[in-house]
Amino acid sequence: MSKKKILVNGCGMTFGSEHIKGWPSILSLLGKPVINISAPAISNQWIVDRSAEYLLTNTDVDQVVLQLTGIDKLDVEIKTVEREMSLVSPDSLRNFVWHGVWPSSSSQDHVSKRLYYDYLYSPELLTKELAVKISMLDFWCKSHNIKLCVYQGYTIPWTVKDLELVVDIIKNINNPWHRQYQLSDQYQYHDNTNGNSVPCIEYAFALAEEIANNLGLNSEKISDLANLYNQKQKSHNNNTVNMI
Repeated sequence: MSKKKILVNGCGMTFGSEHIKGWPSILSLLGKPVINISAPAISNQWIVDRSAEYLLTNTDVDQVVLQLTGIDKLDVEIKTVEREMSLVSPDSLRNFVWHGVWPSSSSQDHVSKRLYYDYLYSPELLTKELAVKISMLDFWCKSHNIKLCVYQGYTIPWTVKDLELVVDIIKNINNPWHRQYQLSDQYQYHDNTNGNSVPCIEYAFALAEEIANNLGLNSEKISDLANLYNQKQKSHNNNTVNMI
C-alpha cells in the first residue's frame, strides 16, 4: 500500500458530529492514513480553498476526496469578541466559531444574513467560481499524479456553462448524497434532533464503501464491519423489545 495519504474535505456530511462518526473515520480503518480537514456547516469556499492550500504546501497526498455542499452557505470571519457576541452567540442554528470563522450556513436569524439573501446572494456567480475552481483543481491533481474524487453532498444549481466544466469530474452530479440518503433504507435511522443533517452511521458505512471502491481500495473490511454493526444493533433492539 502506498505510504502517501488520502486528503478529505467537506461539510458536516463528511465531518460527522459529536455523536455520529463521519465516513472518513470508517475509511481510515482500511489502513491508509486519512487527513480529514472537513468542518461542520462550512461553505464550498472553505472546502475547495483549504484543500487546494494543503495540496500546494504538502507532498504527502496521492488521493483526494472532496464533498461539495450547498451554495447558500456563508462563512464569516470572526476576529473580535464584539462580532462574535453580535453575530454568533444569538444564532439558533450555528452559534459556534470554527478556526476563526462563523460557518453561518443558511441561517437567517441575524438581519445581516437576511439582507445578504435579499440583496447580495448571487447563485450564478457562486456556481461559476466553484466550477472553475474544481476544473482547475482537477487539472492540477492530474498533472501531479493525484487521484481526485469529487462528490456533491447537496443539490447545486449549475448553469449549462458550469456543467461543461464539471460534469466529468463530479461523480454524482445528478444524484447528490443528501437525496440518495433520504431515499435509502438507512434514512429510517436518521437523528432529527435539533435539525441535524448529519447522516446516520449506517449511511456513513455505505459512503465509505463507495469511496473506497472509487479510490481503488479493498472495501471488503468496511462491508464486514457494516454487517457486524447492523447485527449488533439488531440484537440490541431485540433485547430492548424483550425487556418491555
